[in-house]
Amino acid sequence: MGTRVTKVRMGKGSDVGLARDHQEDDHGWLEPTDDPLKAQRKGNLYLVADGMGGHAAGEVASSLAVEIIPFEYYADPSTDVEESLRAAIKKANTRIREKAEEAGKEGMGTTVVCAVVRGDELYIAHVGDSRVYLLRDREMQQLTRDHSWVLEQVERGLLAEEEVADHPYRNIITRALGNKPDVEVDTQRLTLMERDILLLCTDGLSGVVEDEQIRTLILTNEDDPQAAVDYLIEMANTEGGPDNISAIVLRVDKVIPTPQKFIPERYKVPKPAPIERVVSIPRLRLGWLRTVIGLVGSAVIGVAVGLLIGNLLFPYMSIRNEYIALIATRYAQDHNLDWARLRLRLLDYPRERFMGGRSDEELAALVESVANEYGSAKWSQQQQKNALYMHKLVSALRGTPTPTPKPTPNSTP
Repeated sequence: MGTRVTKVRMGKGSDVGLARDHQEDDHGWLEPTDDPLKAQRKGNLYLVADGMGGHAAGEVASSLAVEIIPFEYYADPSTDVEESLRAAIKKANTRIREKAEEAGKEGMGTTVVCAVVRGDELYIAHVGDSRVYLLRDREMQQLTRDHSWVLEQVERGLLAEEEVADHPYRNIITRALGNKPDVEVDTQRLTLMERDILLLCTDGLSGVVEDEQIRTLILTNEDDPQAAVDYLIEMANTEGGPDNISAIVLRVDKVIPTPQKFIPERYKVPKPAPIERVVSIPRLRLGWLRTVIGLVGSAVIGVAVGLLIGNLLFPYMSIRNEYIALIATRYAQDHNLDWARLRLRLLDYPRERFMGGRSDEELAALVESVANEYGSAKWSQQQQKNALYMHKLVSALRGTPTPTPKPTPNSTP
């Protein structure tokens, strides 16, 4: 089965605007569709850049950023997207700064914002005031923070947010590629979902068109990213087009999770630590202890169940035990009445509940009923033979001779 990657549709575009006579913006992308493994390891890269420094300078800076960053990013074998993006942007910064030493290019620089879509991950890196927006569930939010002078004043409490839009220094940025030997790059990682929409743009769009208008235009064309870009550029020009305009719209159609082996350790969910044993008992001893406890517990439960059953079935079991006692006294007729009564008391269970308070005649009647039952045809020959001895015991209890019934011929052997 081939390597599967997240499916994204793209719309893109740049426009010089209505107030400028040359284009200093640039945008680019690299989708390694011919190398699925590279797409799985490094993802797709999209970026926009807003150059500055005048004709033949600003456009050079933005063009260098769009050229160098993708090349350096994919040349890095690391699967740590954030580190690769940061390194690529720093290399672009060095190259632009070197180029700015040439005559006519002094002071040139550029903003840049990059987005990498890899599996279910979205990585963003940016320098300057070019932005990334995310639309999810019909709501839009700005993901990047402008590196601008006015925003820094707002964060310090020196400027109200309401004053930013019309402030004379609103276009002054505090970070850019090419301005200093080293550049600080902001990065972040988010989780992508199907039907997410991303917008990368320069301030020629975000600084002219209200966020709510941007959201409405994108949602109106959410199934056609290219149409969304075209309408956004048209809207920026409708609002006067004071600057160059660049935008990329990405529609996430299908998300394939990123393989765990490519995700940096810092983003992986840590495994729970093993639970230490509170009591240190050798395994062998613990096994014997469990065995002993199990045997004792079984014995206790067995006794309890036995007592419960005995009490529940006493009306039946006590009489059957008396049958056994009577059978065991087959020679009782050779002994006196007192011995017979003592024998019954010893063998009956429980003795006091069964024998206590009964007269000799009552005992004789009980034994006689048992003997008559055992003498019936439904009992075996041995049981009928036992009935003979029961009748002799009845005679002993009553002190008078009692006729002994004969075994039934049709008894079962």
